[in-house]
Amino acid sequence: MTVQPSYVGYPGTVWSTCYQSLSWLNGLLASGAIDAASVANPAFVVFETLRNGSASIEAWQNGSALSVEAENMAFVEALPIALDPTTKSYFTARAASLSIAASGIAALPPAADPFAAVGLLQNGQPAIADPGYLEWCQSFDAEVAPAALAGESIQAVAQAMATAWLTVTNAVGVLQGTNPTSAYDTAARQYRCSQVIANLLAQLDVVFATSGILVPLYDSDGNPMYDSAGNLMYSSEISSIGQLTWNGVVALPTILLDGSSLSTSPAQLQAQQAMVIRYVLDRTAGAIAVFLFSLRTSIASAPVTAILSNNDTLIDLAARETGNFENWTTIAAINGLGPPYPGPTNQAVAQSGRPLYMPGSNIVTGAGGTPPSYPNDSMGSDYYFGPINGVQPPWNGDIPLVTGLLNFAGALGRRLQTPIGSLAYHQEYGSRIPGEVGAVQSTDEAARLAAFGKAALAADRRTGRILSATATVYPGSLATFVGRVNPIGPNQTPVNILESITAPGAPSA
Repeated sequence: MTVQPSYVGYPGTVWSTCYQSLSWLNGLLASGAIDAASVANPAFVVFETLRNGSASIEAWQNGSALSVEAENMAFVEALPIALDPTTKSYFTARAASLSIAASGIAALPPAADPFAAVGLLQNGQPAIADPGYLEWCQSFDAEVAPAALAGESIQAVAQAMATAWLTVTNAVGVLQGTNPTSAYDTAARQYRCSQVIANLLAQLDVVFATSGILVPLYDSDGNPMYDSAGNLMYSSEISSIGQLTWNGVVALPTILLDGSSLSTSPAQLQAQQAMVIRYVLDRTAGAIAVFLFSLRTSIASAPVTAILSNNDTLIDLAARETGNFENWTTIAAINGLGPPYPGPTNQAVAQSGRPLYMPGSNIVTGAGGTPPSYPNDSMGSDYYFGPINGVQPPWNGDIPLVTGLLNFAGALGRRLQTPIGSLAYHQEYGSRIPGEVGAVQSTDEAARLAAFGKAALAADRRTGRILSATATVYPGSLATFVGRVNPIGPNQTPVNILESITAPGAPSA
């Protein structure tokens, strides 16, 4: 049996402090030493502790990562690479601001002491202080804003910054080669992160400026001024981008994305532990927030509840209690219910006899979850690591998700590509196609592979009807499978499957 290592470092200390705080609150509630009217204050101070703890771990992660990145940037800066003046100005400004951000964020995480937690809580103070991370970000102005390009918006200048970092990356590659080095990786990360921010800015439907920033005009009473057509009036355009605007919209988001891409990679055990701790703290803080909300709800506006009967679906409950079966999505949302939903086909979901909040109960819709969607809920979601047998996308601080019908199609493709019996704990998963590809071929080989493919498609519980399934055999160790499948449920939008399958151990097509 493998022993899971304990949480270590600063995140481990934060976790221990928050755990002591929760234990103190639970003990207080269980002892009956405090009445309901007075429980809000200790609950709120524990809520603040958890929220501050999560923010402190985030600051610690980014501060640690950016400190390493600042050292990497200094190494890039020392390389004898030739850059044009504009690219050089962008490079120098980012190197300086990244160093300032690294030292500033690294100084934010407050002390966390599990042995002092109870004493602070009893005095009405959170056991972990607010790191002030958000406030620090709002005031960041360390990067010198570039002069606006003639006739260009801040979106265009952000794109020019990304292009400049591509130039730096290529220059480092010419000097050192494109094999992984800290210098090349650092420049490439700056390019990828700068390009992400530039792409996001390009999608914004706002007026930053056409050669800098347009400043709205106000009258002597502080009211905005409009022209005769009712359009908001702006002052003359200024020739440079405002310092705080550039830092808040371009520089800091890029720097933080860079730090996140370094500190949150799921391949690192330290990152896994920190993110698990933050997830638990955020979820627990959310539960305490709902508890505090319930304490502040007046008796006159008490929520309306209804009991879910045995074998009831949420559709049955909505029809009986509200007169409209379509309200089941709202019931699911305000009660934090997600798939699999209760009903005769899901006996394992123990909801029978449970009182559920009804619409109009002064509960914020969506507070417990997102209103259900048939394709997303029934077809599920999963991490997206790129196309099957393809290249994994670069790590940019988070793993993208694939949902709904696209997730269903990808899952079918993965099942077809997996030799059946190859997974030690899922012997029934996969298909017989990979094991047959490359064998001695006969005239009916394609029909056999098509039948194996249909069996694999049918094994997925989300498959409703297989509309078509054909296979083609090629010389050597390659076959293709083409299928079309209707999923289960009312929204039967067909999905198309096209997989090139090689024999196990053979090169991918």
